[in-house]
Parts: sequence; structure tokens; C-alpha cells
Amino acid sequence: MPDTLVYMLIAGVIILFALFAGFVWKERARDEREQLHKMIAGRLAYLAGTGVLVLGIAVQGFTLSHVDPWLLFALLAMILGKIVGFFYSRSRH
Repeated sequence: MPDTLVYMLIAGVIILFALFAGFVWKERARDEREQLHKMIAGRLAYLAGTGVLVLGIAVQGFTLSHVDPWLLFALLAMILGKIVGFFYSRSRH
């Protein structure tokens, strides 16, 4: 069983992620240029995240006899999130 320090670090990471997610969610662009920068940053972050997950799946597929399901679930969540976000933004704007 992990010790208290590990639990504190996990709680710290969760809190930092919640703060970051709140910052990203409330972020507003003031003009078209900032909106473009926000869109490009979002695309690059999405591509980086999916690229790392696909690379992890490929490495595990070639080196191990099985792929960690969390990698597949994370990739699926990113893809579904992108699709849902697309339709949500189309209906709202």
C-alpha cells in the first residue's frame, strides 16, 4: 500500500489539474487573433496527446503481448471529447 506522501502527491496533481482545467474552461479570447491562437494551441495539444497515446499503444503492442487498456480508454476519451466538443460548439455558435 502506498504511503502518505504518495497520497498527498496524487491529491496535489488532482488539485493542479482541476485548477488548470478551470483556467482553460474560463479562458476567453478578446479578438479574432487571440481566438486563432487559442484554436491552434488546442489543435496542437490534441495532436500531441493523441500522438503520445498512439505511440504508447504501438510500443506496448510491439514489446508486450498486450496493450494497457488505460491507453485505449484515454485515446477513446480524447476522440469522443473532440467529437462532442465539435457538435456542442456548432450548436452554440
